[in-house]
Amino acid sequence: CLTFLGTVESDSPDKKPFFGCDENELKNVCDQAKTCKNSGDLQGLPMGTWKGAGVAGLRNSSEKARASAAAVVAGTVVSTMLLMADTSKQTPFSWKLTESTESWGPGGWSEPLEPRLAAAGGRGTRIAIASGRWSLASRHLMMRLSRAIRPSRARRQHRQFHVPAAARDSGKSSSSYMAYERTRNVATADDFKTRVTRVCGGSYRQNMRRSLQSLALYEADRCLASKYSGLRPFQRKFALLAATKDILGTLEWLNPSEREEVMYRTNSSKDDLPPDLAWRRMKVVSREIASTILPKAQELLGELGDNAISHNDFCDLLLQRMYEESTGKSTPHHKMFEFNHNNTFPVYRIYYKGISIDSNLWDPIVPENITVPDKKPENWKSVRKSNRVDESDRVGVKVVETFSLKSLALDTSPALHDPDMSDDIRRAKLHEVKEHMELLAQFEGIIPEEELIQRKKALYLALPPVPLPQNTNNRRKSPPEDSDSERQSKKKAHSSMNATKPSGTDPIEPLPQMDEEDWESVQQPEPDFPTIGAARELNEETGIDAREDLDRLEPVRLRPSDNGNNEMDNELKGRLFFRLTLVDSDFFVSGGNYTAMNGVPPDLKLRLSHEHQGFIFEPDPRDAPRQLLLHSGGKVSKALEMALQNDENLRNIAAAKNPQRDR
Repeated sequence: CLTFLGTVESDSPDKKPFFGCDENELKNVCDQAKTCKNSGDLQGLPMGTWKGAGVAGLRNSSEKARASAAAVVAGTVVSTMLLMADTSKQTPFSWKLTESTESWGPGGWSEPLEPRLAAAGGRGTRIAIASGRWSLASRHLMMRLSRAIRPSRARRQHRQFHVPAAARDSGKSSSSYMAYERTRNVATADDFKTRVTRVCGGSYRQNMRRSLQSLALYEADRCLASKYSGLRPFQRKFALLAATKDILGTLEWLNPSEREEVMYRTNSSKDDLPPDLAWRRMKVVSREIASTILPKAQELLGELGDNAISHNDFCDLLLQRMYEESTGKSTPHHKMFEFNHNNTFPVYRIYYKGISIDSNLWDPIVPENITVPDKKPENWKSVRKSNRVDESDRVGVKVVETFSLKSLALDTSPALHDPDMSDDIRRAKLHEVKEHMELLAQFEGIIPEEELIQRKKALYLALPPVPLPQNTNNRRKSPPEDSDSERQSKKKAHSSMNATKPSGTDPIEPLPQMDEEDWESVQQPEPDFPTIGAARELNEETGIDAREDLDRLEPVRLRPSDNGNNEMDNELKGRLFFRLTLVDSDFFVSGGNYTAMNGVPPDLKLRLSHEHQGFIFEPDPRDAPRQLLLHSGGKVSKALEMALQNDENLRNIAAAKNPQRDR
């Protein structure tokens, strides 16, 4: 068979279309095609004007590209036929295509092309027939074409694709014609796996780690939203972490080691993400989108006005604007910028449209086979992937008892949770539950603990709803009238409280109810989280350990105190910067070899992470910003420049290193 990739023009009645020739003529064409394959010349092919298959200007391509295209045209047995019909001159078509497994000729399977041409119509329309299967032919030929015709990198950035009429009419994006060809006749499901696979291209790179983590945490929170009411606060965090790992397991293009890497706390430490940190990162995702992405999206929407644009194209424009603001360059952003610059942007691309959440999102799948601890573990970091403490690793620590989320999905009658339930029925049910609880307390130590826990959970779910305050039918009865002496004593006590209360203060509101285990952590003074985080990152990246001496990390002044905005003095674009004065003990092992003059490497304490290749000592701080331009999108370089202008300590250090430079 002959694979035909080109454009046929029927500009005269006596000119036969290419597929109107008989078997002998077709053999002659094949012979000519074989000759063109060896010479790389396409002009000898009797098939009208060539425009390539989806790539404009094949005639102007290089000799190598034309030779590759000729090799495709003269390819051997391929049970596929792709025809690009040019109907600009409205010439009537009456072709028939005959295909046989052995040769072209009578007796083979045939199908008229007239209905397909009439239905598709328009310039550049593609007709694909392969044993009656359209989509298989398209995928097969697109694969062959992508291997044969591959323009240079510069041309790939500016290449254009022919958009079929069907794509234009349906309002689809024209950014990728080949992607449209592959999927227009295949019904694809819209779910987490499909959208994430499309955004990530079905392959994993280390740059995607935090973005995939944010996506999985966000989706896990959606799936667990209906279960949170039956879980205690710490159990929600364990459930979120377990659901996140299960969701990552649905991405088949991630191998087990990559799934484990995605759930690292940091890529340098390679420690598992603890449940409490997973919960905090999940909460940060929506705040990051609201503060860093939605304002720019609102501004871009105002500039576009009424111009119709797809969501993906809008995200690309938004990314380009963020790239230009971050780097100061006007060149197109690189492919990984979406994952490097802001790990929450893929969440925006998948779950949002414009400045609000997409209303056509798939329904979240509520997990059932997830277990969470019944009691808060003493050390959360000791909880393994199975949500249990490994006794072989930690002697003397009891195994954490767990229960499944299935137990929270009991099928109770609607009348049990009727908010309009009368007071008498509600009190009767409360009294019954209380009696059962008191009875169970007498059996502690007699029946197994697991059975007691299950019965208590069932009693908890049997509790009637709390009466609504605005429901007049459920108001409490007024207490009996007090005697005169009781009223006088209450009045004196009330006046005494008012006398001791400072004037102008508001009444003290009752604190919300919390678990007893959480009170202790709430009452502790809030630690200096930014300094702790900076010391931890410094240790993971370089091996320098200042975690036990946080006072050494001093905030750097990046702007005057009266800057008039809400940012901290050492804050820049959501990052806090600190200064650390290093001493010899930070670099060298005590009593070790300090020099390399004897041919032996010095005994350094520095332990750089794998993402760094080395370090240098820069004598003059004023030269350091230039060397940090490529670090974190230039934010570190900008912060150091601001610190040299506003931080007196750094200015003094720079002046002491090179006094002549300031003159």
